[in-house]
Amino acid sequence: MNPPTLIPPVDTQEDLPTLIEQLHETVRRLEILTGGEVDSVADHEGRPFLLRRAQEQLRRNEAAKQAAILNALPERIALLNVHGQIITVNDAWRQFAETNALQDEDHGVGVDYFLLCARIHEKEAFTAQRTVLGIKSVLAGNVKKFALEFAYHSAIEQRWFLMTVTPLADDHAEGAIVMYKNITERKKAEQVLCESAEAMVNLDHRKDEFLAMLGHELRNPLAPIANAVQLMRLHKGDDPVQQQARDIIERQVGQLTRLVDDLLEISRINTGKIQIAKEWIVVSSIIERAVETAHPLIAQRRHELSVSQPPRPVWLHADAARLEQVVVNLLTNAAKYTEEGGHIWLSVQQEDDVLILRVRDTGVGIASELLPHVFDLFTQAERSLDRSQGGLGIGLCLVKRLVELHEGTVEVHSIIGQETEFVVRLPAMLPFTPPSQLPIAAISPSSEARRRVLVVDDNVDSAETLAMLLEASGHEVQTAYNGQGGLEAALEYQPDMMLLDIGLPELNGYEVARRIRQHPLLKHMMLVAMTGYGQEKDRQYSREAGFDHHLVKPANFDEVLRILTTV
Repeated sequence: MNPPTLIPPVDTQEDLPTLIEQLHETVRRLEILTGGEVDSVADHEGRPFLLRRAQEQLRRNEAAKQAAILNALPERIALLNVHGQIITVNDAWRQFAETNALQDEDHGVGVDYFLLCARIHEKEAFTAQRTVLGIKSVLAGNVKKFALEFAYHSAIEQRWFLMTVTPLADDHAEGAIVMYKNITERKKAEQVLCESAEAMVNLDHRKDEFLAMLGHELRNPLAPIANAVQLMRLHKGDDPVQQQARDIIERQVGQLTRLVDDLLEISRINTGKIQIAKEWIVVSSIIERAVETAHPLIAQRRHELSVSQPPRPVWLHADAARLEQVVVNLLTNAAKYTEEGGHIWLSVQQEDDVLILRVRDTGVGIASELLPHVFDLFTQAERSLDRSQGGLGIGLCLVKRLVELHEGTVEVHSIIGQETEFVVRLPAMLPFTPPSQLPIAAISPSSEARRRVLVVDDNVDSAETLAMLLEASGHEVQTAYNGQGGLEAALEYQPDMMLLDIGLPELNGYEVARRIRQHPLLKHMMLVAMTGYGQEKDRQYSREAGFDHHLVKPANFDEVLRILTTV
């Protein structure tokens, strides 16, 4: 007689947990009925077949599930025991072995993976050694995860892989999971990105070199024009046409100079090469200089300018020249985008420790879709034939960058067809609190003494016009037009000061300066570089060569005279 059926047959994997629970519940009931202990459920021959059968079926199903998951993954995966022997591999592992003509006995189940790695020679040997060390570290519990990227190139293609090793159990290693992932596409993308970045760096460097050369080439012809205008001012005539022509030339030279300066300045800011030289300054001095600089354009377009400042001085710890650029750019922007005969307001006020500077105009306004991008590089409103003075689209970008370098902010509000207002906020000193170190006005010797000056420039017009200006100011001047000629003239003439161009033929200005500093009769001479090269590295080269000053063409003649008074 067959024993009664206590447990249903095992048909599906999902029934197994329930089945095991039913088995244990049956055992507990039999114990109660018999009053004794029952280890398992047995058939009429005493074999505990039902419990053993259920456990074996559970193990088989779990193994099948595990194999299905591993085979579904594209990565090559092998499971190792604590001794480094392969106990399971997935289909991707086997396919890789077949594709690369590797024998199953070399990479299949039962193989000692440590010995396999030890047999690898030549260029992959180092990677194999690191692999073994990584697996052993995981098995020993020293690390939770080991990862290694390596190249494994074949004769027909380049390939890269990422190997990761993790333990089979969280608490203590019962083995290790070794996985190889093909990362060739990622590495190729990184290589392309790296090459693109390198190309961009090279392109950016070439751009900087081009801008420096462009600035030099543009400034060279501007210098003699600016000198000629200064000469015309010294020899004032009564002819109103000549006076008007002189004023026009002066305005346009100033505009060209500012365009070149802005172009080079934004390049320096973008590459992080600009330097801010902060000192304690009074805001009113910046406003006055900025208004003076922007006045020719404002007057040319017949605008009315209203300036409002606090009655008491406002102190800033800032770079005066850079902030003057900010105000000049905002004023010239307002002048250009306001119809002739408009009104521009410039106001300065202080609220606690914040300086607020506003520039408002009755101009054409800025379209709402353009407002979020107005400070972007090369962004401009649409030009029309009757408004062609839009510039290069870098002025407002320069304003924003310079303000941010002073820990400030700038914003814009506009009503199309009515007005535009720019608001700059900068950290300022609290009202009525004098700075601990106020700027002390430099006391320069006021001297009308006649100085001996040597001008060396291969641009003959630039050299001659500067010499004429110096002579008109009461100084004795000689000129030379190349480096060797400048050295010979210096030895013969023994000048108090040499105004020396850098880009000279045969012997450049740096080399001339170095030789002068080495000569016992000339080494104490005042050396002033006058050049179209105005980047920071150019100034650094000048200092290293021995120059006392570095002026960028077209140089302000008042600055030249100021330096002369210090000789």
